[in-house]
Amino acid sequence: CAFGTYQDQEGQLGCKSCPTGTITLGYGSIAPRDCGCSENFIDMNKTGGYECVPCSEGMTCPALSQLVDLEQGTSFMGEKFTPRIQKGFYAAMEAPTQVFKCRNHESCPGGPPGTCSGGLTGTPCSQCAAGATWTGSFCEDCAGWRQVLWVLAVLGIFAFLTLAYYLATSQVTAKATVLFSTTASFGMLVMSMQNLGLIGMMTVEWPLKLQSLFSICQFLLLDIDSYGFSCVAGQSEVIRYLLSALIFPLGVAWLALCYLVSRFFPEKQRWERPKVCSTMGAFLQVGFSTMSATSLAPMICYKH
Repeated sequence: CAFGTYQDQEGQLGCKSCPTGTITLGYGSIAPRDCGCSENFIDMNKTGGYECVPCSEGMTCPALSQLVDLEQGTSFMGEKFTPRIQKGFYAAMEAPTQVFKCRNHESCPGGPPGTCSGGLTGTPCSQCAAGATWTGSFCEDCAGWRQVLWVLAVLGIFAFLTLAYYLATSQVTAKATVLFSTTASFGMLVMSMQNLGLIGMMTVEWPLKLQSLFSICQFLLLDIDSYGFSCVAGQSEVIRYLLSALIFPLGVAWLALCYLVSRFFPEKQRWERPKVCSTMGAFLQVGFSTMSATSLAPMICYKH
């Protein structure tokens, strides 16, 4: 029998045609199950009929792909003919053909629907179980030292901002010394690397060499989820985002609070309003790229 036909009975003079929209893999097909959808299509019918629909982005559908095989992760014809979810994409078992693009390939290894790596759950492999945090490669239980480090980090930020007022307004740093010039140059280098990290966040398939460079620069954007932030903020993405977005406004508010408290100090120890504004401006300037990345996070959309 030719392509698209079969004959399951001996001694016949003709061949039976496969259902409309289906094909066979070659000549001499001898069973109805030799018929199936063409490549990049999948049969959605589980009752023995045929309903070939196009596979969406993020799916690999060889010829004769079936929904049953996609859900089971195996095919009676072998791995070569098994449909699967591509790496970097995710589909829930309840809706295996509705594919979502993941934030990174490490969390979504592909394969059968519902597959996540490192103990991640949710759609698309976006969160760890309660009491655990994502380390970049797997979910790790939240230890007590993580909460302590976060408390110390917050206190350290407030202490640094207080110290920054005196450093930025002292007579020593007011002069264009070599140390000051070096510090300013280093600050500009950090901001340039932060901007490169922002470019790397674009949904563009960059060359591998550039991806490694962008990943280094993105470290300077303070992706706090990578530092166990969920251990103190919980698993809600909305709450974690709001808390991360409040980091810089809280820093400015802290400087303003220090200024108000200093009004009760002796006159020589009071903070001066122009110098406080200057410190706020320097703080916001250094964190501008990080604030940009934070504000753009909810606006990064994927085609699902």
